[in-house]
Amino acid sequence: MRELISEILNGRNVIENCLKLDSLTENWKLLLFDTNVNNLGGMEFHKKFGKYEICGMGDYNHCFVLNRKMLEGKDVPVLFSACVNYDTNVSSYISSMFFKNRKDDDLVKMVQYIRKQKFQTTCQHYAFEISLNLYPINENAVYNTLYADNMLANMSEEQLEKRDFSPFVLPEELYHNIYIALQNIKSDKGRDYELFECIYSMLLKAFIIKSDSKRESRKKIEEFLDFVLTNIGCYLENEVYLIAKYLCNESNNEFFRHMQQNRNKEKFLKDVRGMAWDLCHLRNVLEEMRGRNISDDIVFLHCFASYETGLIDILKSNPIKRILYVDGQAYYKYEHEVFEIDGCMELRKKFEERPAGSVNNSALKELVAHLEEEVGHFLK
Repeated sequence: MRELISEILNGRNVIENCLKLDSLTENWKLLLFDTNVNNLGGMEFHKKFGKYEICGMGDYNHCFVLNRKMLEGKDVPVLFSACVNYDTNVSSYISSMFFKNRKDDDLVKMVQYIRKQKFQTTCQHYAFEISLNLYPINENAVYNTLYADNMLANMSEEQLEKRDFSPFVLPEELYHNIYIALQNIKSDKGRDYELFECIYSMLLKAFIIKSDSKRESRKKIEEFLDFVLTNIGCYLENEVYLIAKYLCNESNNEFFRHMQQNRNKEKFLKDVRGMAWDLCHLRNVLEEMRGRNISDDIVFLHCFASYETGLIDILKSNPIKRILYVDGQAYYKYEHEVFEIDGCMELRKKFEERPAGSVNNSALKELVAHLEEEVGHFLK
């Protein structure tokens, strides 16, 4: 099965290999973003509104969906639904329009577009980041943000057109939902989150390697890959590629602008934690898609909306080209991989088949503490 999945994600004989897969399981779905055709209609997913931008995890404008019904020759239209995940800054700006008299015509235009396309929206990124970061919760601010998100969802088109963001009374059940969401955020405070610690450790280690070595890029990446497979316990392909580009000075992305030597240590760690949260959220967007695409009846696509941040550039720099859902699991083919970086192709044989070591949560916490201490040698 593993070899067949690889052939579907990387090969050209897609139909032939999907027929083989269909003989092994009925529960599968393939999303292709690399065919320059689509069978979802003429929907435009990637859109800019001033400094705001909506971006998919892949080129949704050219999404071709393949499933077993198509292989059977059934002329069944592909049903799909899209959800826009608001970045934390977007959620905060929505709240500011209601409670701080923020004037933001571009944000309103983006909201109007999302409504016109009948996309769903979620501020889960905001709730996720607030609940799991280290800083105390400002309950009033969190409540207002959740309240504003619900008010926006219940505004009329006329109110939006008039830019009337006066706070208004919601149906009683929505206040209950806001209260439950706030309690969930508070109860999640301080919860261990292994994915964050994995990505945070990778970013810290990359900074250490880059700051402490003038070796050629291939050697730096070799050390980084060895660290990931030995200490992290999982191989996060996209994150490894993005961080490796930073390691060898090939990333012009604003996302890595905070990872500079001689900065204040406390501010540096705060910024890198924020970067780790952002990368975690992109992972979680994919996990949301996986959970919603288990059924073959409908295709769910999640987009990301942000304001002038390097996170959109991250999405664009290595988009997903294919996603294969099989028996509740998701497998991804990205446009780029770490081994295609100059001089690194020879590392493929050494690392591609090497299994990641098993790492428990306490070991990760110790690793984080050690790395945070080590980065201090290159900071103020």
